[in-house]
Amino acid sequence: MGRSPFQYKMCIVIRTDLGMSAGKMIAQACHAAVGANEEAKRLNHKAWRKWREEGAKKVALEAESLEDMHKVVDKIDEQIKEIKNQKKGAAEEQEKETLDRRIFHLEAEKERLKAAVALKEAEVKEK
Repeated sequence: MGRSPFQYKMCIVIRTDLGMSAGKMIAQACHAAVGANEEAKRLNHKAWRKWREEGAKKVALEAESLEDMHKVVDKIDEQIKEIKNQKKGAAEEQEKETLDRRIFHLEAEKERLKAAVALKEAEVKEK
């Protein structure tokens, strides 16, 4: 399998254990995509523009539980570590800047997911 031609992609994680209808899940995923698009445009316009120029790739991921959301956060941490190791071996400044942007976006996504998980955990404790 070859390397993806996309440098950027939006990953939308959809919880399937919440009992939402397919229409509700789609609506929530759309809200997440619009919000992520607006936030990316505001936080890093240059990277957002590049994502749009590449075709604005989006990927929907399924999480069957709150525990799965934790696993997604852990996977993002693993990706950040891998990219940081790649950066150490990068010779060209442009490549280092590209890796820095990837790290920035992964860390921002990780923080959003952690906040969503914390919110859901608080809701569960209240019940």
